[in-house]
Amino acid sequence: MTTQKNKGNRLSIQLSLDGFSFLVFAPHKLKIRKEKEVQNTEIQPFHDWLKVKLSAEELFRKSYTKTQILYTPNKITVVPTELVQDDTIREVFQLAHPLENNEIVVPENIGAYTFLYAIPEDIYNLMKNYFPKAEWTSAPTFLLKKLKNTKKWNVAVLVLQKRIYIVCTKNEELMFSNSFAFQTKDDLLYYMLYVFDHFDIQVAESSVQLWGNQDYLELLAEKLERYHDTVQVARKAYGTATKSTFGNLLLSNI
Repeated sequence: MTTQKNKGNRLSIQLSLDGFSFLVFAPHKLKIRKEKEVQNTEIQPFHDWLKVKLSAEELFRKSYTKTQILYTPNKITVVPTELVQDDTIREVFQLAHPLENNEIVVPENIGAYTFLYAIPEDIYNLMKNYFPKAEWTSAPTFLLKKLKNTKKWNVAVLVLQKRIYIVCTKNEELMFSNSFAFQTKDDLLYYMLYVFDHFDIQVAESSVQLWGNQDYLELLAEKLERYHDTVQVARKAYGTATKSTFGNLLLSNI
């Protein structure tokens, strides 16, 4: 549905089932044109709410040199790429999660691994209609692509408003990928320590890299630093300051 020119600018969107955020960035000027976060607090179906919000943004009717959508699903699983067949994707996915009738399964390949995530078909089609040329990335693949393998064990974390994603590698091999709903910052620390305890990860052999909600990241980093001496919080992608909660995440996904 993009019609007008917006030469040189890039659009980055983070979409979850409880809202979305977006950022328009001009890389040639290292300048943020606009950033905004919209949380869904209404009772109406999410598709209807999202359609109204998308149509209200004039910027979404422009074209961009690059558009990225970071989707943060509630249901996702990972399987070896060699096992993925187009006609068995739904069957394989349902070994890990139930599927609703209106959900489709989207595969995302990253080397030897393929992540399968569920998204309501009407929401997927709505986003495709507005952003037909957008590149889609799910939360775990974003983390794997951004993860710096500086130690034997490396843990990457993405924190949203109500969900945390954790990816863990050992010698650059994926060992763990999962997401959890949380209520408090203590829940975040619990899930982090669970991963360390489960794999018996030694502090000296590991790093922790944090992305997402800046409000939670600062609190989580402060608590983790009591146990760990290599905790990195993603700040100022492109060297550009941002005022929004997810600004650094959106910039990092451009």
